Amino acid sequence: MSEDGKSTVRAVERALDILLCFTTKSEWPMTEIADSVGLHKSTVHRMLATLEDKGFVIRDPASERYRLGLRIWELSANMSGTDDPAVLGLAEMERLRNMLGETI
Repeated sequence: MSEDGKSTVRAVERALDILLCFTTKSEWPMTEIADSVGLHKSTVHRMLATLEDKGFVIRDPASERYRLGLRIWELSANMSGTDDPAVLGLAEMERLRNMLGETI
């Protein structure tokens, strides 16, 4: 169960938690990922190996750090224009502009 009480698939949730680490910095050593998501290093190692095999992360053999792979960019390329944060926030930005009399 997730925090909001909905039924989830634990392995998928863990894999997504690992991918979400990359929202704060672009490269991570495996041990820091494990610490960040609160999982054992062996679990994170297996998940990273799977994500690497599928192209979602890339491991630099010299530094042993992970970064996002090309599959992430392939997914983002298929987002519709209405998913653009600027488009999604436009109505709220206009409301604030009108309320405050400022440019946005």
